Amino acid sequence: MGDSPIDEGEITKVLRNCLQQVEYAGANFQLWNMEMRYKGQWLVDIFMELPNGCDLPELETGEITLLLTQLDANTLLFALMDQLLAMSNDHVNQIFSYAGFRRFSRTVDLNKIARMSVILRQQGHLNSDQEFLQAFERANEATDRTRIPRLHPGPLAERRFRELNEFAPLQGMLPK
Repeated sequence: MGDSPIDEGEITKVLRNCLQQVEYAGANFQLWNMEMRYKGQWLVDIFMELPNGCDLPELETGEITLLLTQLDANTLLFALMDQLLAMSNDHVNQIFSYAGFRRFSRTVDLNKIARMSVILRQQGHLNSDQEFLQAFERANEATDRTRIPRLHPGPLAERRFRELNEFAPLQGMLPK
């Protein structure tokens, strides 16, 4: 922003024009309101004109409010992209569940999640259930096996294996 005053009329035109060029899932965007905050930040309200049959429920409010550190088109577009991604992620968090539990939903009491996490990290109660521990170790190993880098035969692979063998004995899994 600098020290020079902002011509709100001119920047409003620039931002309106910028938003007219944006489309997301068939939705069009219109600048609705701008308000300067006391520390030089800007609140920008955007109205989304949604197409009939829009299949993204996270857009159904039809409104987005952004907090911009600078009042220019580039900052607006990046903030808009960030907000659309955040809205999409939040939607997934609200609907994703395992065994009926929506662990990532913002409606779940954070204190309950914290208590559950502490309990799960206390290995003492788990040690009595050997079947669970073995299944847990197998699951971890299966996950780790999918993360092992594959080295293709050749001089580079041979050099990497020599370098790794210098650290022997290593725990874990060597590249394939």
